[in-house]
Amino acid sequence: PADWRCDETGVTENLWLNLSTGFIGSGRKNWDGSGGNGAALRHFEAGGRKYPLVVKLGTITPHGADVYSYAPDEDDMVEDPGLAQHLAHWGIDIMQMEKTEKTMSELQADLNTGYEFSRITEAGAALVPLAGPGHTGLINLGNSCYMNSVLQVGACAVAPADPSNDLPTQLAKCLLRAMRVGLVPLPDDERVTAVRPLSFKSCVGRGHPEFASGRQQDAAEYFTHLLELVRGADLGLLPLPTAFRFNLQDRVQCGESGAVSYKRQPHSLLMLQVPLEAATNSEAVAEYRDRQAKRQRLKEHGAAVVVVAEGEEEAVLPRVPFDACLQRFSGAEVVEDYRSAALGGRATTATKTTRFASFPPYLIMQVNRYFQDKDWTLKKMEVLVDVPDVIDLEPLRAPAGPAPGEVLQPEQQPEQQQQQQQQPAAAAQPAQPDPALVAGLVDMGFGEAACARAAAAVSNAGLEAAMEWLLAHLEDPDINDPLPAPGAAPAAAAAPAAAAAAAAAEADPEKVSTLAGMGFSEEHAKAALQACSGSLERAADWLFNHMDDLDTAVAKVRGAAPVVDGPGRYELVGFISHMGSNLACGHYVAHIKKDGRWAIYNDEKVAVSEHPPRDLGYLYLFRRLPAQQ
Repeated sequence: PADWRCDETGVTENLWLNLSTGFIGSGRKNWDGSGGNGAALRHFEAGGRKYPLVVKLGTITPHGADVYSYAPDEDDMVEDPGLAQHLAHWGIDIMQMEKTEKTMSELQADLNTGYEFSRITEAGAALVPLAGPGHTGLINLGNSCYMNSVLQVGACAVAPADPSNDLPTQLAKCLLRAMRVGLVPLPDDERVTAVRPLSFKSCVGRGHPEFASGRQQDAAEYFTHLLELVRGADLGLLPLPTAFRFNLQDRVQCGESGAVSYKRQPHSLLMLQVPLEAATNSEAVAEYRDRQAKRQRLKEHGAAVVVVAEGEEEAVLPRVPFDACLQRFSGAEVVEDYRSAALGGRATTATKTTRFASFPPYLIMQVNRYFQDKDWTLKKMEVLVDVPDVIDLEPLRAPAGPAPGEVLQPEQQPEQQQQQQQQPAAAAQPAQPDPALVAGLVDMGFGEAACARAAAAVSNAGLEAAMEWLLAHLEDPDINDPLPAPGAAPAAAAAPAAAAAAAAAEADPEKVSTLAGMGFSEEHAKAALQACSGSLERAADWLFNHMDDLDTAVAKVRGAAPVVDGPGRYELVGFISHMGSNLACGHYVAHIKKDGRWAIYNDEKVAVSEHPPRDLGYLYLFRRLPAQQ
């Protein structure tokens, strides 16, 4: 309530209620000078240190509140299982309360965000503004900084070195801008330093449930969405998708038989996980956090004895080497419940390693600083990653073929032999699935068409046999296709009709939009419709059944995309940083290196960068170095 006040000083913020005495007092002063005046702690000490439990009034909600114990053996945040009853004793109905102040964890996050914000935006530095070719800003349209940053960094890969002599650029400028839209004359002394990409945002976001909105978005997702649009439009003048496309190769080795399988997948972005356990300054981080905890527990009169440079200490964050992130990416991963063809489809364990099958002209790396907390919310990992100017990824290139002595998994041959053995019998008398067996499989969460195929394939031999067949054939492109009716024409005769339906599905924007609304990308939605002959329901099932390896399934349907392979040595030419507790809020800023000089692109503001924060980036753009370098 608005009439809550400190019983000692009368202040109305940062109030703590003593659950035993009912005294309302101000919280303690924080180590940086903010916070309260310590009345709640003084009341605890004046009462003989008998009643230590206090609750922060502004944080009470039906789900809980911040509860602190002043007891010497605790002196920390605690949980009160009887909080609702204790509050009710003082006339507070927990079910009617709403949060009005930040929790202690949120206040701590704010302190870290302040450090991050000043580092990324280079606050306090006398930045020299830049203007002219290559230094044009993009006006923020309202939560559009994610788009502005992606466009600024992406321009490094597609913008011609000399636009005045580049034919596609001049065609777009003259034929489209001048002749169709018209040019607005400007005074000779007026220079354009920023543009408003309103039409571009509307065009790219049209039909997308998120990018068409005014909400903040993930810059990495927007980058991949933009590539899909350019690829789908088949713009020969823009080599954008090919410039970033590369293949990764997974090598999986069965733990029992030793048999090996290889699988290649197309990618446009490399995600790196950050191993916090590899931090090189773990002791310094622990000492800093211990100092923070001690300062937070100081009384008001004791705060003055804390020696802090200029009243505030710079945050100490874990510092993880870039090589540790690469080692996490390329290290061996144990795969549980692996179905080994060499063991007849029996489940076992396997070891998977990933290598580059090709290297693109431009490589986008995503340093994944975000994780899903226990309460299913996306939170940010406060960590510094030292990204170098030049990286050499050639040691991570996949070998040209299997190593001498390797035994490959018999994946294709047994399936082909089984199909050849089943085809004559199927042609004579197609097996009809048992409805009871199909219903049992459907209850396990599989699609009805796939269950019918499994039952027919094992001649209704039983639930266990059908289940084993189904798990071994989940990757089949026709697994969710209905079984042909008795006496129907062979599948080969129906192929032209299926191809025609797939082509029609490719051009059905309503179905693509429906699948995109479920969280799938447009490219994945189009491939699913193509694989399922335009059926929306089957396409949705196909997408969910291929979630474990969706990119590979899409590549098989749409055909392998071309790649431009080359040396795996790169130089850093730009990066995008994000400020905020999660990707649904905050702000994006881009730093780009041009002509040997770093520049900061903060929406419409472009200036020389004095201290580019490379260790706080989210997306990094690397350009391939010539072989001689």
